[in-house]
Amino acid sequence: MKIKRIALFLITIVCITMAFAITAEAKTTYKTSCLIDNGGYINDADEVVLQNRLREVEESTGVAFRVYVYTCHSSSDYIDIYDYERIVGEKFDDLVLLTVSYEYGTYYYEFFKKGSPDTDITEKEIGRILDNKGVYDNIKSGKLYEGIDEYITLAEKALSGKLRNSFKSVFVPAFIISLAVAVGASVYVFFKYRKKLHAASYPLEKYANLNLSIADDHFVTKTVTSVRVSTPSSSGGGRSSGGSRNRR
Repeated sequence: MKIKRIALFLITIVCITMAFAITAEAKTTYKTSCLIDNGGYINDADEVVLQNRLREVEESTGVAFRVYVYTCHSSSDYIDIYDYERIVGEKFDDLVLLTVSYEYGTYYYEFFKKGSPDTDITEKEIGRILDNKGVYDNIKSGKLYEGIDEYITLAEKALSGKLRNSFKSVFVPAFIISLAVAVGASVYVFFKYRKKLHAASYPLEKYANLNLSIADDHFVTKTVTSVRVSTPSSSGGGRSSGGSRNRR
């Protein structure tokens, strides 16, 4: 009887130890995972590929790249960058975060940034990333792997400055197009007026005769109308800023 109690006690200790070990391992994985899919919307094979992609970008840029996928039942379930840090139990100095939520049959996604990305990635670039067809069409249609993969590529380019248009890439094509239009218009006007110069002249002195003996101007009526133009007052309201949320 005593041996059974000892055996039972040892088995209990082993079970408790294993439970703590599994829990600790799960928490560690949860904390260090670059992609967290709480809804099971991405299959295991695709999740492994995306995890590796995020780690590679993180190593090359020095910025934490994270993706969080979850199911949202109400507005109180929305996850922002501070909720994410609380969930994973980790604070980030530099972070780029994409959250994808499934709400009543529709996918929504948001872009958050913190630290150096807050200045390195402009709001215009964020708009280009989120409105990109490869991101928008895929995520909205439930192809999360394709949409997130395209997002990672664009976000990395934005962070390294490759997404924004340089002055040279914008000015040179615009200058060439403007020059071509100006030359074409000048050539057209030149030949148009040159053609008119060679047109047949009408012998006005032969078929017309005018002998003007007196010229006088008579103003019959003079009417002056004055209308006061009022300047419309500017509206008191202004366009409110959306903060750091960029939701699609």
